[in-house]
Amino acid sequence: CLGKLGKRDEMPLRPITSAEPFEKWAIDFVGPISSATHRNRSCYIITYIDYLTWWVEAAPTKDCTVATSA
Repeated sequence: CLGKLGKRDEMPLRPITSAEPFEKWAIDFVGPISSATHRNRSCYIITYIDYLTWWVEAAPTKDCTVATSA
């Protein structure tokens, strides 16, 4: 299916800009990650990346919900 897309079907890319450090962040979840130390329960890692400085923060979480990322 994706091989049939032409140039007219593509959306133009627009860069995400930030004027101040720590003004805009990319937030993403990694996982689920299984761990023997957590009795085979899955956990996730939430990552935050600042668009201007590329500063990265990461933290373990129990789930990947909107409430967790807030």
